[in-house]
Amino acid sequence: WKYSPVELREAVDAWMDREHRTNEQVAWMLANQLQPWSKKRLHAADFYRRPGTLTKEEQLDVLMQRLEEKRRG
Repeated sequence: WKYSPVELREAVDAWMDREHRTNEQVAWMLANQLQPWSKKRLHAADFYRRPGTLTKEEQLDVLMQRLEEKRRG
């Protein structure tokens, strides 16, 4: 092998970051291209979110679940 496991992991992380940035750019362009036909303001996040990120509604649900758990126990 040419790379150590650490170097290979760093290379994979860098590749994934480039993929995410490219997808975010494409989502931004799509939002701008579709904007004239939309009644609401379009954002890149409407079309692409990085895996593992939560919407505001999902964050609120998680917070509410934590509060309920805290009240119970």
